[in-house]
Amino acid sequence: MSLRTLNAKNATDLDKDLMSVGAFSLDQLMELAGLSVSQAVYKVHPPEKGQRVLVAVGPGNNGGDGLVAARHLWHYGYQPTIFYPKQSKNELYQRLSEQLKNLDVPFTDEFERALKETDHVVDSIFGFSFSGEVREPFAAVITALENTKVPVTAVDAPSSWSIEDGPPDSGPGAKFHPEYLISLTAPKPLVSHFKGRHFVGGRFLPPSVAEKYNLDIPNYKGVDQIVEVPAGENAKPQMFALVENKLVPTGTTLNCKGNHIDYHTPAPSIGMGAVLCVVITGGRLIEVSLLYSSTQRRPDGQAYTLTIDHCLRNVPRWIGTTPGIGGGNGDKEAWSFCAEEMPIAG
Repeated sequence: MSLRTLNAKNATDLDKDLMSVGAFSLDQLMELAGLSVSQAVYKVHPPEKGQRVLVAVGPGNNGGDGLVAARHLWHYGYQPTIFYPKQSKNELYQRLSEQLKNLDVPFTDEFERALKETDHVVDSIFGFSFSGEVREPFAAVITALENTKVPVTAVDAPSSWSIEDGPPDSGPGAKFHPEYLISLTAPKPLVSHFKGRHFVGGRFLPPSVAEKYNLDIPNYKGVDQIVEVPAGENAKPQMFALVENKLVPTGTTLNCKGNHIDYHTPAPSIGMGAVLCVVITGGRLIEVSLLYSSTQRRPDGQAYTLTIDHCLRNVPRWIGTTPGIGGGNGDKEAWSFCAEEMPIAG
């Protein structure tokens, strides 16, 4: 099941509801969120992979989640280091910082140096309330995260990303694609742009609040505070067509020899390849459908252009394959072949 997402405005309103009708305090919610983050880090990067964890902390609640996570990670046996260049004067954040100092957790002002000496990074700089342009000192930090080979776990959102639209078109963060994401309470719309391993942590959400905001409560196991969302469940579906035994994205313009497409067959054919549409989400084939296409006809014998326009959905189990691929209507073996073995063009 694909989990429904929570936009920035509703995320703000939901937090207010949790602290009013839900009777939670801010520090309770921050503790639960940070615990979820720490469990996600433990899941993807257990201590035997390297105990050094650099936690990049921002000035708001997302940063507070990172401070809590760092404390839990210390108790799990990690060696956290904190980069916290804009420390809040708020009493809650000061207490969180003091708790770490009581454990002799080091704080650093030299992010790039610390990045070279760590095994994993927690990005808790900006969360769902972020908007606008990234400013220093965080612009340099995000640029460094774009270029590092050290794995990164982002808290609620990869820093610099728009909650609705994902990575920025340019500037710091445009090429920032962390390996891991832990969404807090519920996934945000940006997850349609995320390609790594995705977790949700929100095992405190009352059913009444989930219902009000039309959210799904995942099936948490045992005492886990997180659940992994299978690859692609919140990814944008990609549309492909099968042309001459290769998958090509819809919108692709193809130059083909000849000047005729037989529209009377269930799947228009080009040479030796059938044209049909499949839907791939997160690398998994989930739908095969008939394709409509448009052509620009040219004089006999010249190349013509085929533009894959759109497809007719909801034609379950139909595969109009060509000789050499095998199969036919409802052929499960052909379906398996297309899903697992078909190369992707380009």
